[in-house]
Amino acid sequence: MDNKIVVRTDIINPHTYLDLELDYKDLIETIFLCGGYALYYQLYKYYGEKSKGYREIKKMEDILLIGSEQLNNNYYIYLKSTSLKYLKYRKIETIETDLTVNRLNKNPSYRPLMNSIYSFEYLLERHDLINVDLSLEKLDIFLKDVIKSFELNRLQNIHLGNVAKENYREQLKVKLKILGDRSSIYLKDYIRENSLKDSTLHFVWYDFDQEIQQNPIFRVLTLISKFLNFVGTKNQLNCCEFTLEIITISEERKSILEKLTKRALERVNKKNNYYLNNSINTKSNKVISHIREVNYDVLPDIEKYIKVSVRGDNEFNFADIKTVERIEKLKEVIKKNKER
Repeated sequence: MDNKIVVRTDIINPHTYLDLELDYKDLIETIFLCGGYALYYQLYKYYGEKSKGYREIKKMEDILLIGSEQLNNNYYIYLKSTSLKYLKYRKIETIETDLTVNRLNKNPSYRPLMNSIYSFEYLLERHDLINVDLSLEKLDIFLKDVIKSFELNRLQNIHLGNVAKENYREQLKVKLKILGDRSSIYLKDYIRENSLKDSTLHFVWYDFDQEIQQNPIFRVLTLISKFLNFVGTKNQLNCCEFTLEIITISEERKSILEKLTKRALERVNKKNNYYLNNSINTKSNKVISHIREVNYDVLPDIEKYIKVSVRGDNEFNFADIKTVERIEKLKEVIKKNKER
């Protein structure tokens, strides 16, 4: 068994590179895949306890892997260029140009920050990753099946013809990426059946805006259906079915969403009856079709993080890393004395 670690000296500080390989590689890569941001509280959960999580945050800050910022009463971390260079160049054997990375904004807008927080929390709780890159991978698999259906019977499936064009498929990828970045809607899975129309696309939506005035469920169903319209519609109906999983923060919010979903589906049925039963020519398809189901997943710790931070959590805000380490050693001594 080869236990050797090759330390790259051409990417980042070799001592930092070694620390990454030994202690932080998995965490840094995970945060990056989730969007590059995470709450302090999520790292406490990752490490199993608050004191250890805080110590590790400060160690990563000391070697410039992450930076910390505050939003309202929440502290969060973001990946710095040291981590981004490691992730981008560690598998490239020869580097002849200057090392460049797209730096993360240390003060991002609300949506990219929350997208990352929800993705990281979903991974911590469900051991499953949701992000734009995986959405695009699932889309690629789906579009290959769309092309196969078109090639098998071009006349019957003429509505799928645009997907056979490479530049059109690239446009669909851009549209899906925008759904994730701007609306927190991701394609999580594609369930293939014998026919394309019976196959199912499984979408996920992060409910962090907590809207109630404008029905957010109807808006999300509309956005997904419009995206499927670009893949292809026949007689105003989408080419396959889709499901929607709503990820929210509490059982109370889930109850509200269930009521909003019922109203949204009633509105969908009413609109569909109108547009399918009347020969009205419209520039865009207003039918929202083939909704298989809407279900919910609750991540209650996100609400807990917010509530705790609002109350104020100053346990470690004033203490440096050496102070925290001394406190932990003192706790261990006290515990041992009690056990004697």
